[in-house]
Amino acid sequence: MDENLNINGCERRRESRSDKNFSLQLSGSDVVAEAIDITTSGLSCLLNKQLPELSEMKVEFLLPKSRDESSISCSGVVVRSTPARRKSDKGRKRFVTALYFLDIDDSARKRISDFTKQ
Repeated sequence: MDENLNINGCERRRESRSDKNFSLQLSGSDVVAEAIDITTSGLSCLLNKQLPELSEMKVEFLLPKSRDESSISCSGVVVRSTPARRKSDKGRKRFVTALYFLDIDDSARKRISDFTKQ
């Protein structure tokens, strides 16, 4: 069963989500990160190492093809990290990690909301 669906097969997320891939930076770590999808409350990403749940970190990223070219910076907390099971990851250890945004400002949320509706 897809982890984003509830028992009835309905989407659990309340916000619109965009599944356009883009890179992001996690501060204070040597982690290589690639966003899988994003909502106004958080994002899922592929990482080259597993991070413990409840780890807090600074997150910085640019939304692709956005009119506003400034980066979005906030802190986030790891709410889930599981091994990736994608065929394209053959031979590489990667982890699907969900981050919840902790202190994202309203203008950044608006930019993400606009991005998810494109």
